[in-house]
Parts: sequence; structure tokens; C-alpha cells
Amino acid sequence: MFKIYKVEVEKQLELKIKVVRSDRGGEYYGRFDKAGRNPSPFARYLQEEGIIAQYTNSGTPQQNGVSVRRNRTLKDMVRSMMCCTNLPIFLWGEALKTANYILNRVPTKSVDKIPFKIWNKRKPILNHLKVWGCKAEEKLYNPVEKKLDSRTVSFFFIGYPEGSKRYRFYCPKNTTRFVETQRAVFMENGSDEIEDRVLDFDEESMEIDNIAGSKTSKGIVIIPAVETNCKNLDNMKEDTVQTEILNPLCKTIMTFQTQFKLEF
Repeated sequence: MFKIYKVEVEKQLELKIKVVRSDRGGEYYGRFDKAGRNPSPFARYLQEEGIIAQYTNSGTPQQNGVSVRRNRTLKDMVRSMMCCTNLPIFLWGEALKTANYILNRVPTKSVDKIPFKIWNKRKPILNHLKVWGCKAEEKLYNPVEKKLDSRTVSFFFIGYPEGSKRYRFYCPKNTTRFVETQRAVFMENGSDEIEDRVLDFDEESMEIDNIAGSKTSKGIVIIPAVETNCKNLDNMKEDTVQTEILNPLCKTIMTFQTQFKLEF
């Protein structure tokens, strides 16, 4: 990983890495045996490239305070991101990449400029940032899609792919669990309550046995406002019944008109 980073720095910034500071871990410093210190492969690589290796003393993280503080900030962000969602814990790596993606595009005390601006020589664009772990509806390409099939698939946003203008999603119910695309609609505010709501299609239904003073299952009292005079059926072909419904929940009266026609 360090070799890839070294080549990228030299190619993109035209700079040389001169000093590397780390702790005295075995992967950096090496180990001691009977013959003395046995340098690790990483330490040998630094010697071959002419890079000076600086090592901190044991139990003194303040000697490498910048990296230690940044690691703490990343862990705090990942912990908060995972606690605010119901995503599985194995996605902590995606949350870590997203946290680092955001920190590189915001001001920091360690340097005067934004890290992204120092590296790319331009200001970052932030209008594409989304809430990590939010639900999204995504349209996938399906050549065998039928007319009545769902046009979108529900996913969870988990990050930003490197080197492309797309988003990365996770879907536990789909055959392809990780998808990268740009065609998606994000539901960042209250999406859980809207999607998980169970609609009761019988809540507006009313069973009326007797119109005069009858009560429905919802506690609504129906009072007839106009009674129809149907004594002379020979001269009456059509009539209208006006009914008032008293809703005790909002204390208002709703008026309905029912028109019927008599056939002889």
C-alpha cells in the first residue's frame, strides 16, 4: 500500500517522500533476536529508497499526535454512523471510507488549506454528499424486465466509489448486494416512517344500519338533515336526500347528498 501511495505522490504532485514517522511496531520497526535488531521488510524498503524512518518511543502517542488524533476522529465518526443505521456491522469499512472522504473535503487545524485542495489544486464540490445509510430507490438495467415488474429496487447508500461520479449501494435482498450507479433517488428525511407504514384500507368504510341517529365503527354519528316526503310516488320521479355526518374527533359536520331515481 505504501508503494502505491509513494508512486501516486511522485506522479501527481511531483514531490518526493523524505521522512516517514511511525511507532515501534513489528510491521514498521522490526524485531529483536539474538543477533540484534532484525529490520522488517518495510524498514528495508525505506532504506533502499533513501527515506528517513522516525520512530516514536513506547507509550508516547503525543509524539505522533496528528495521526493519532485523526484515527480517533475517524473511529468516532464510524461509531456514530453505524449507530444511526440498522446496517450490519461488517460494513464498518464502507463507513470508514466515507468518513475519510468527508474529512478530506472540510477544513482542518493541521494544515491551512483543505486537504482536497492541496492535493488536486482546486476546491471540492459538496452538493453531492448524502446521508450515510439512508434508503434509496435505484433503477437497475434489466433486459428481461416485464411490464408489471417493479421499476426500482430499494438500496442503502454506503459510500462514494473512487475514480467515478457514482454512488455505492448495499441491498441485502438483491442477488447483487453491492451496486454502483448514479441513477438513484435518496430518501434522507423520514424515509423509514413513510416506507414502513401499513395502510389500513378499511379505515374509511362505514356500515350504516339506520340513517337516523346511527353510529359507525369509527364513532361517527350520522344525523339526517332533510327527510324526504315520499307519499305521492306517482308525481315523483327523482329526489335527493341530504345527510349530515358529525365527526366527534374534529367536531365538524360533513354534509352529503344522495340522489336516487324511482322507476315505475
